[in-house]
Amino acid sequence: MQQQRSRLSNVLESIKALSIVENTSEIKIAALALQLLSNQTKQREIAKVSKSVVYNKFSGQFGKILKKELDVTKTVFLVDLLEIGRRKYTQLRHHLLSSDIRFPAYYRAYVYATATPAQDFPLQFQIADGLDGSGSHTVYNQSNTNTDTKSFILFCFRAVKIISNIGRELWKNNTPNSPFAQRPIFLLAAKENEANIKRFMDDLINTDTDLMRSEGFTLGPDQQVRVDIVRSMLDGKMAGILSGASGASCQLCTATHKELSDRELIIQGFPINRHITDAIQLFGEIEDSHSFFSLPSNQRCNITHEPTSTINILPASPLHSYTRIFRWFNLLIYHLNCGKRTWSPTSLAIKNSMIFVRNLIEEKTGMRIDQPNASGGTSSTGSVARRAFSCDSKYIECVWSVVETEHKETLSKLHTHLSAILRIINSDRIINTEVFGDLCTDTYLLIVDSLP
Repeated sequence: MQQQRSRLSNVLESIKALSIVENTSEIKIAALALQLLSNQTKQREIAKVSKSVVYNKFSGQFGKILKKELDVTKTVFLVDLLEIGRRKYTQLRHHLLSSDIRFPAYYRAYVYATATPAQDFPLQFQIADGLDGSGSHTVYNQSNTNTDTKSFILFCFRAVKIISNIGRELWKNNTPNSPFAQRPIFLLAAKENEANIKRFMDDLINTDTDLMRSEGFTLGPDQQVRVDIVRSMLDGKMAGILSGASGASCQLCTATHKELSDRELIIQGFPINRHITDAIQLFGEIEDSHSFFSLPSNQRCNITHEPTSTINILPASPLHSYTRIFRWFNLLIYHLNCGKRTWSPTSLAIKNSMIFVRNLIEEKTGMRIDQPNASGGTSSTGSVARRAFSCDSKYIECVWSVVETEHKETLSKLHTHLSAILRIINSDRIINTEVFGDLCTDTYLLIVDSLP
């Protein structure tokens, strides 16, 4: 017992010293001590020793906190910090009750924790929006109008989460990528090009979204809600049009094509330094567009036209990441099959290779890739891409059978890396970003070194 007392005393002294150095509040000191108590309450004798040490060592300001009934606010704070459930909380409450440390019943704390207290306002409402175009819809064509009714542009958004002013998550959309979570705003009969998107954004989107981001809206009689908008529901073409960098090698950084192939720069990592406000400012500094485009590409950050969005572009949505990488991986197979190292698809050998490979995959697996479907789109959909990168044995066997032996090991390793990366970015779990960064760097170097 004396040994237990001595060890606990040393721990509490360390906690007290740490709180002084870090300028930690009294309630956090109490939480740390209670965490220690909750670990020691399996035996009543040890719990009594623990409590006596707490009172002896912290008879001043610490004792004032513990020797009175804690209100519900402090209790919820402790429960959240300790991450204890109802059973463990009840046991801890009963043990401490004998020493006049009174916690409210778990039910009271739970009701408070799940409610929306008034002091949590103003709220922050996070949403994600985006737009995309779709064409070749001849069934909707109206020949008696001057409008291109074969093509449409859809703008929609989804609710992501609601956060209080103290950083507490009050609500979260558990299925944000589901089609049922999307809410359409506009459906415009127009072709997806730079001119139509600019008119669409200037007339219908930018003014309202800028006003909502700056002023928010009022909920009820007096509750102010701040709106945070992320523009991420985009494909590559739309991201280029909105950002003004359709000709850029990367939509997230300003690196040139040559720099993106530099091995040393790849190891160092490329900073995400492309921001929409910088692009708007850079384009506005030069009134004469001819003078602007006469500048070298690296000086104008690869901007090819005026940006049409006022919100930063984050084109890394899970769906389009799957479809883009799947498209690139298939192109790689076509080139390796015919032995062509250039990316130009105009070669007859590459076209013949494409037909051969996709027919073989369809015959062996039933997967139709890089072909038009009945709705006017492509058969390489998100579900097909997910199947290809989910270790589908039949698809992998087809891929290995059409490339030379010297490339099979590299292609197998690349497929495994890409599969892991896609699954990670499609997950909402907390990850080790350093390990994930190393995986991305290794994958990049594998492509540069083995598949130049």
